[in-house]
Amino acid sequence: MRRLPAAVAAIAAVLCMAALVPIASAKPLPPGKVVAVEYAPPTAEEAAAHDLLRRTRVLERAGRTVGRELALGRPLKVRVVGANAPADDDPAPGPYYDPANRTIHLSYGFVDDVQAALTRLVRRERIRIRPAVLTTAATEFILYHEIGHALVHRLDVPVTGREEDAVDQLAALMSVSRGKGGEFVPLAAAMLFAAWDDGKAPGAAEYADEHSLKQQRVYSFVCLVYGSNPRRFADLVGEDGLPVQRAERCPAEWYQSYRSWTRLLRPYARVKAPIPPPIDRLGQGALPRR
Repeated sequence: MRRLPAAVAAIAAVLCMAALVPIASAKPLPPGKVVAVEYAPPTAEEAAAHDLLRRTRVLERAGRTVGRELALGRPLKVRVVGANAPADDDPAPGPYYDPANRTIHLSYGFVDDVQAALTRLVRRERIRIRPAVLTTAATEFILYHEIGHALVHRLDVPVTGREEDAVDQLAALMSVSRGKGGEFVPLAAAMLFAAWDDGKAPGAAEYADEHSLKQQRVYSFVCLVYGSNPRRFADLVGEDGLPVQRAERCPAEWYQSYRSWTRLLRPYARVKAPIPPPIDRLGQGALPRR
């Protein structure tokens, strides 16, 4: 059996304890749109993915999270497409933000691929979580990631380093900020990237890619969640989870990401909260927790 990143065992244990109930809920959303979602008519093969997105309202819920934090003016557009997409739409599985028409594209085929990968992982590792629940949470994280790209473009947010890493951090921050189990959204995304990792040694294409390696993203997501509340997520650290050496730095990594994005997005924040102080001005053990 192919060995998965050790952190997967710890992630699965934490997710099972949480039962992911808040992530899978589909309570009515308040009026108003921050993310305008358009659903293309699905084919018979795409009906299950369409039903999952509409039933859980995961895309709309992500939009409400962004709208609660930021005032963006015009809504962000998300277009969910399938095999019957018009000629100007791209039904390719991978989600992406198109700056030309300021639209995030997501396909039913991609959602199916996510659920298939997580289903294989859950069955192989005997994880006691419904794949549909993990799929909903991982899709939420991926949408936050693409919204991050949209914000960088629309708001001209400066980014140093790789944009993919920066918006991964923002996606984790958005997940946690939504409350009601949002901390578990990046952990579901970590499960997805572990499921996508084929265990082969990276080659030139992987090293040259704009994204971090899949296992790096797994541990980065776990680090940010742990760093947001080390006491609550202590079970993520140890022999079967996040290495202790990395875990020691995670609260500072979380705080640095939180402070940096707070500062960058403050001109567009609905509530102009004070910018957190630099980390070197905090007393020993004084890192704030969300």
